[in-house]
Amino acid sequence: GWLAQVPSIDRVDVAELEPAILEVARRCAPVNHDVLENPKVNVLLRDARELLLAGRERYDLIACEPSNPYRSGVANLFTREFYQAARDRLSPDGLFLQWLQGYEIDEQTFRTVLATLRSVFPHVEIWQTTGNDLVLLCSEKRPELTASALRSRLGAEPFASALPAAWFTTEAEGFLAHYMGGRAAVDAYVGEVGVVPLNTDDRNHVEYGFARTLGRTDLFDVRNLLATSVRVSNAQPDIASADGDDIDWPSVSRARLWDFKDLGAIDDVSLPESARNVIACHRAGDFEGTIAAWEASDQAAANLTELAAVARAYTEKGDDKALALIERVRVHAPVAADVLSARLALAKKDVPRAAELVKQCFLALRAAPWLPINLSELAFRTAVEIGTTSPEQAPGIVDALSQPFAVESDKSGRLKAACFILAASGPAQAALPFLEAYEPHVPWAREFLAWRSNVYASTGHPLAAKAAAELEEFERNTAASAN
Repeated sequence: GWLAQVPSIDRVDVAELEPAILEVARRCAPVNHDVLENPKVNVLLRDARELLLAGRERYDLIACEPSNPYRSGVANLFTREFYQAARDRLSPDGLFLQWLQGYEIDEQTFRTVLATLRSVFPHVEIWQTTGNDLVLLCSEKRPELTASALRSRLGAEPFASALPAAWFTTEAEGFLAHYMGGRAAVDAYVGEVGVVPLNTDDRNHVEYGFARTLGRTDLFDVRNLLATSVRVSNAQPDIASADGDDIDWPSVSRARLWDFKDLGAIDDVSLPESARNVIACHRAGDFEGTIAAWEASDQAAANLTELAAVARAYTEKGDDKALALIERVRVHAPVAADVLSARLALAKKDVPRAAELVKQCFLALRAAPWLPINLSELAFRTAVEIGTTSPEQAPGIVDALSQPFAVESDKSGRLKAACFILAASGPAQAALPFLEAYEPHVPWAREFLAWRSNVYASTGHPLAAKAAAELEEFERNTAASAN
């Protein structure tokens, strides 16, 4: 859906094996630009591998994001033969993108995927999308790009909207912070040709490798990958400067450390100590230290994540210095700005204003769910603080929480916040819709289970006996474990 919004893209073919996913796409219309109604999108209910092998089309971009490779049949989308089929369908300057999980995988299996791609594509790059999700970018030759061209592209739609929504960043430096290494790093990480086995149709190492590591999260560390890139001087992509425009590489490092806390040990000596101190104090929950470090740092180079974090520190102190930072955030992330503004109003004892802002946030999330998880949690916490201490504000906040957010995002947090407020001030009857939405997988905590049992009992709810039995079960198991 987002690709089809790119003006230069004429057609998007989607190969989908499972027809039920079309219904999922319809329900996700708020976040995929109503993709099924876009005439540029051509949905093919066929096997993707068969489509590439039997088709004649040439594509400028092929993106492969199947399910987890340990699932039966999926690993054949990670074989040398499949990659050859994809390469044969690319235009001369085309790109092939392979999603790969960085969790429940070991080093050997990860190297096998890289080695297999390297055996087909002369150029391979590694990009990090989220903490443990990676995209491997493959092509016949290294993509050539200038800093000014990159800035121009990222400043145009749909990229200008996609960057803050998906990665909570706005500039080229924040985008490049997701680069983890290129062909030199891949070669150093994999080793010489022939040392690591390739994944092929008749010797599918990846399927069995993933099956052996299912449930394990301690066998692969993305920091080792970045450390290898740093060691071979390949932690930065080749971006040419033009017309005096160049990439601010210290700002790339700054964004990388803010966006990927697990990479904190991989530092850049060119990054000023003051900038590193802001990050360190923020992660320690030291608001005063964050403010002091920020006021000693180069504030013009701050990224969107940093602006929000420092604004949060000021809001907790009720300091109006947060206002200018909040407005800088609002340009690209208005809902995030509302959360921070609500926090500032609450700190300044303006409870009605704080309540109005947090309700505004929840209403906006019904249309689009683009809010970083830490700010989403802050919004819920603020709502609970207001609703449990100011009963007159509780009904309005609960009403704002009563409807699902877009694509059911943050469902657990939304329900939990409403339940906390109602447990403190609301009538039992008002709590029923929220409790029922939780069933059967309710929070397994004594306070919640006791309140749930009381609500169901006082309203004569059909689940009253079940709730009482589960509370008793919790108490029994807790006593047994204590003994």
